[in-house]
Amino acid sequence: MSKLLRRRWEADRERYEGLFDEIGAVVRLAKAAIQRGDRHAVGRLMNENHDLLATLGVSSAELDRLVAAARAAGAWGAKLSGAGWGGIMLALVEPEQSPTIAAALRAAGATNVVTSRVG
Repeated sequence: MSKLLRRRWEADRERYEGLFDEIGAVVRLAKAAIQRGDRHAVGRLMNENHDLLATLGVSSAELDRLVAAARAAGAWGAKLSGAGWGGIMLALVEPEQSPTIAAALRAAGATNVVTSRVG
């Protein structure tokens, strides 16, 4: 936990513990969705997770802009990854949409776009 997030948690433990619990629940649901191969549910849960992480205060304007661009371009889901505050974001997309979403990310300011096919 970063020092800034720790200070926020120490100032309002009840609120932040609730957010941590919600994030944990989303992660458990996402694991189950991955196991059953439900890409649409995984995408929705990625969106929910990102929104909770933003509420937690670990996103950034840049990440939020890229997540919004991916979602607007048709991604099933998009979220920050890593420590946040300017790290990376992931988007789950239909393979055929990958070029369109990559272009939307570049237009929104992405400095590097890497695509990978899973499964």
